[in-house]
Amino acid sequence: MATEKNYAIDISVNKADRHSPHKSVFVDQENKIIYLHTHKNASKTIRRSMLRPRHTSENIENLINDGYKTFWVVRNPLERVVSSFSEIGHMARNMCKEDYVWESLEWKDIDIDNEFGFFIERIEKSYFDPHVYPQILTLIHKNIKIKDVDRIILFDNLQEEILSFVDENAIQGWNLQLYQVKTGPADSIIKKHLSDRIQKSTALQERIISLYEEDMEIYQQLAKLRGL
Repeated sequence: MATEKNYAIDISVNKADRHSPHKSVFVDQENKIIYLHTHKNASKTIRRSMLRPRHTSENIENLINDGYKTFWVVRNPLERVVSSFSEIGHMARNMCKEDYVWESLEWKDIDIDNEFGFFIERIEKSYFDPHVYPQILTLIHKNIKIKDVDRIILFDNLQEEILSFVDENAIQGWNLQLYQVKTGPADSIIKKHLSDRIQKSTALQERIISLYEEDMEIYQQLAKLRGL
């Protein structure tokens, strides 16, 4: 499994806020489970499915020593950046143009390719929002090593692996019916368009991967172990 590199330390200091939401976790006290949440990795669905999760920024070392199990979801960075764009792409433009309001426009009125290019450029300058933070920062901001995470779940197999984790840890009370892929027509079209564009462009793939090198290394190793 990949290990944290100086790259992660550098970007956490220079390109991302150390006082970020990634310092917090969601704790299911009744089942003794700690969710190490990462934006755009099914985090909303997971939080909603858990049994009364408590949001906390406290040091979780004592909980882990008390037998709490941790889990973390990892996603293909190429897919994740597309998902991030579909949700917060307007923020990159808003930070530079106060009169540009994405929310007031229809998707059909926007040049998706140009806006996505601007979005990537904005990330290259800084990881300006938790939705575009490298996934590895989820652990680094909490001072957790990859080897210390009890279960790393692959986004591609989310439903299957969540069900397995729930079964193995005898978790009670979670709403497992929420683990369905639900996207609106416009959202699906945009994501497919950008995903196809990335797949056809080696240069664009390399550009995105350069922003998320460790994430890609972790994802590829997990996918290989699962035969994907």
